[in-house]
Amino acid sequence: MEKANKISTNHNFLFPWHFFILSFALGIWAILNPIPSIICLFILIIIYPHQDIKKILPYFFMFFILGFGISQYKEHQSKIKEHIPLNKKIPLNARVMNISTYPEHRIYVILKDVVFQYHGKKCKMNSYVLWKIYNATQIPLPGQRVEGVFKLKKLKGLLNPGVFDYKRVYRLKNINFVTSTTDIPKNIKITGKAHLLWQIKKSFKDRFLKEMNSIETKGLLLSLITGDRSYIKHKHVELLRKATLSHLIAQSGLHIGFIALLGFGISYLIGYITPTIFLSIPRQKLGCIIGVIFVILYFIISETRPSIIRATIMFFCWAFLFLNNHKYAIIDGLFISFILLLALDIFCIFNIGLQLSYISVLGIIIFFPVADKSILTHFKSNKILYYFLSLFVISFIINL
Repeated sequence: MEKANKISTNHNFLFPWHFFILSFALGIWAILNPIPSIICLFILIIIYPHQDIKKILPYFFMFFILGFGISQYKEHQSKIKEHIPLNKKIPLNARVMNISTYPEHRIYVILKDVVFQYHGKKCKMNSYVLWKIYNATQIPLPGQRVEGVFKLKKLKGLLNPGVFDYKRVYRLKNINFVTSTTDIPKNIKITGKAHLLWQIKKSFKDRFLKEMNSIETKGLLLSLITGDRSYIKHKHVELLRKATLSHLIAQSGLHIGFIALLGFGISYLIGYITPTIFLSIPRQKLGCIIGVIFVILYFIISETRPSIIRATIMFFCWAFLFLNNHKYAIIDGLFISFILLLALDIFCIFNIGLQLSYISVLGIIIFFPVADKSILTHFKSNKILYYFLSLFVISFIINL
C-alpha cells in the first residue's frame, strides 16, 4: 500500500504552488462571491493529493487572505469619490487607452488621463471613462488624444436583482463614468499618432478592406482574421448564432491554436524537403519555434482583446517551457500564464472567458490522459479513428 501511494504521488503533476495560486485567486474572487470562494477553498484542501497537508495548510489560508486583502485594497482605491459635473456638456481632454469593436460600427473606447474644465478650472480625473461610439466612420486608436465636449454619466449596471454586478466589475477596473456619441461629432478632435502596434493593425485592416471592397461578407472575413467586428452586419451575427458558430468571430485560444498548428504543419513540410534538419533540431521544437513566429505575427495584426492576450501569453509560456525541456510544461505553463495575467490585471479573474478557458484547459490536462488510458487505448491501432475519437473526447471534456 505504501509503495502504491508513493508511485501515485510521484506521478501527480499538481504541485503545492499550483494550489497556492488557486487559493490566491479564490481570495480575489471572494470580494464578489465570499461563500462560494470559501467552499472552493475547503474543496482544494480536501482534494490536495500530497501527504504534507498538515505542514502547508496555513499557506492555503495565507494566500487566500493575501488575494482578498489586495483586491479589497484596490477596490477601496476605485471607490474614491470624484466631484464630476454629470449630465452637463463639459470640455474634456484625454488619451485613448484601449478600444473594442462590435457589430454595425459600434466602438467602445476607454479614455485615460482625463482632464475636464468646469467653471474655468482644469481638473484631472482619477477614473477612466467609457466612450461608446455608434455608427463610427472613424476609430480613435490607443495612443491618440481626444479633445472636445462630452456629457458624462455615472456608469450603471443591470438593475434586476440577482444578476451579475457588471457595474462593480467596471468599478474594479477604475471605469466609473460613461459617455456616448453618434459617430465622432465635429466638436470632438482626434489628434496625435497611435502606438506603433496599432498603426500596423490599422494599415493591415485598411489594405484588407480595400482588396475585399466588393465582397458583402468582408466584415465577417475581417472578424475571422483580425477580430475587428465593427464591419459585421447583425444579420450575419444572427445566422452564426443560429448555426452555433458565433464563437468563430470571438477571438480566443481557438484562433491562436490554429495559428500555432500551422507552425507544426510547416515543420512536417520542411522535414519532407530537407529531412537532415531534424539531426540539428527535433521536429516538435522546430514546429514550436515556427508556431511562436506565426502567433507573434497574428498578434500584431489582430485586435488586442483580453482573450487574445490571454491565449498568446499562455502559448508563449508553454513554448518557453517546452523548448527548455521542462517536464511539466503544459500544467506549469498554464499556471505561470495565469500569474502573469493576474500581475497585469488582478481583476481579470472576473472575466467569464478567462474562467471558461482555464477550466477547459485544466479539464483536458487532468481528464484526457485518464480517457486515453482507459477508453482510447483500444483504438490506437487505427490512427484515423483514434484521432477523431480524441477530438470527440476533448470536445466532451470542454463542454462538461
